[in-house]
Amino acid sequence: MSTILVTGARGFIGRTLAVQLSRSDNAVVGIGHGSISQPRYHSFGLTEWINGEIDHANLQLIQRRCGQIDSIFHLAGGSHVGRSFENPAEDFLRTVVAAGQLLEWVRLTCPHVPIVIVSSAAVYGAGHIGPIAEDARLNPFSPYGTHKAMLESLAKSYCDNFGLRIAICRLFSVYGEGLEKQLIYDLCCKAETVQKNNLDTLALGGTGNELRDWIHVQDVAELLQQIHPACSEACPIFNGGSGTGVSVSDVASVFTKSWGGELKASFNQQQRSGDPKSLVASTHRLKEIGFAPKIDLASGIGRVIESFRSKNAESC
Repeated sequence: MSTILVTGARGFIGRTLAVQLSRSDNAVVGIGHGSISQPRYHSFGLTEWINGEIDHANLQLIQRRCGQIDSIFHLAGGSHVGRSFENPAEDFLRTVVAAGQLLEWVRLTCPHVPIVIVSSAAVYGAGHIGPIAEDARLNPFSPYGTHKAMLESLAKSYCDNFGLRIAICRLFSVYGEGLEKQLIYDLCCKAETVQKNNLDTLALGGTGNELRDWIHVQDVAELLQQIHPACSEACPIFNGGSGTGVSVSDVASVFTKSWGGELKASFNQQQRSGDPKSLVASTHRLKEIGFAPKIDLASGIGRVIESFRSKNAESC
């Protein structure tokens, strides 16, 4: 049995990863923000949960309670582009400072432990055409993307200077059951409201032609585990996507078909400043490690709708 630390384990991806890791008879320990009851964090697959900052004191506490850490998956950090504009200092603290605290603790106490770090395709920014390779230029637009790029530079520095073993995964458009933000969840909310008011049109921003690369959270959790053996002093970087670009308009069409009824989507044709027209992953490196997503977009959207309706029925 291995003891695995997941930072940000209370979050959307962190919960899913922790459950998968625990099914392989690992002891999974979580740290992040938010008070969780013991039955609740056990349902996430966690044997221990620390509610607090990622700092030396809390990491030492984990080591005292759980013993030697064998692997780390670092998912904690800023998770919302819009909020990074509202409070860039907080986003910096959550993404860059927290990572610095973790890396320094690893350097001092367990430099042999492999670390998988989750970053974002937001580091690429706008202006890319077609699939984006990991060695493409970085041009982040938002504080969120800039801080993820800083996180990556910090990780690379600890590999180069102190021999830490790290791999980085730049996630593209992650979706799935339990994510209560972003396009597919917003479509669920809008569809429910529209039908309650006997209307038929989902009003959306943008042109509908924006291309995004969608990957289900269950596939992301599998991918992070497959990346783990690649952790090394070379600090390899992997895109986390499907390699297929799907327009927002096509996502809306798949959604309305799965939702049922006579719904249709309309777009206001106003492109948001800095919003990339295309953000699609090159999956060449993923193929080299044998990864391919298992959940297609139509099935995944169907699962989100089913989960959304089930949760709403329980709250009635």
